[in-house]
Amino acid sequence: RVDQFMLEEAMTLAEIETVVKEQGVDTLLLPIDGVFAKYAAISVKEKGMKFLKNGNLVAAYCCEDKAMGKEYEPKDGEKVRMYGDEGDFYAIYSYEKTDNMYHIVKMFHE
Repeated sequence: RVDQFMLEEAMTLAEIETVVKEQGVDTLLLPIDGVFAKYAAISVKEKGMKFLKNGNLVAAYCCEDKAMGKEYEPKDGEKVRMYGDEGDFYAIYSYEKTDNMYHIVKMFHE
């Protein structure tokens, strides 16, 4: 096991080639945010979008739990998946309690 990937789910090169020929490569690829599924999904409200788009600090009050649509209470140092107000995945951020802000870890959105 490596993170969320199990040995039982591994495929041989021959199996991969068959799937690609029959169904296309897209059936094998995970979306980028899927790799980070263990992190909470946070949506940035419209007022925080310019900060998110530029990879700047994002204030906690500009964010909410993506699934619940309400304020999310992160733990200090917790990494989260950041989504824009239209649902696009942007980045991985880390919450810092000292300034009540999310700090960029890695930007994925172009």
